[in-house]
Amino acid sequence: MRELGPTPVDADAQTVFDILAVCREIEVLFEDIKDLLGADHYQLMRAAAIVRFWTPVFCLAYLLDEHRAHLEEQRGEEHLSLGDARRDLQSEHQRNLLVWPEKQFRSGATADQLYARLSA
Repeated sequence: MRELGPTPVDADAQTVFDILAVCREIEVLFEDIKDLLGADHYQLMRAAAIVRFWTPVFCLAYLLDEHRAHLEEQRGEEHLSLGDARRDLQSEHQRNLLVWPEKQFRSGATADQLYARLSA
């Protein structure tokens, strides 16, 4: 059996089982979020590294959860996933990445002017 976390040496079987169950829930949550974000290659061993990495990740998960709830309400659908929310946001941002320069060019901006704005 893979060790999921430290357990007290003098703990009874139920306590050890409870500790391992909580550790497993945390590990599954981390794996799900790493899969969602494509961050499978990160191996975090120290507490400081976990805090540095997971704090913004969980902020992002909160953002995706809020967007997911908004999409469910907007579309009248139930049970959209965080992955659905991520794909929707990515699609919106990719479209905006193309729409903004198009609007600039249609309003008469030149490539040099856009370059100057983007490199400022």
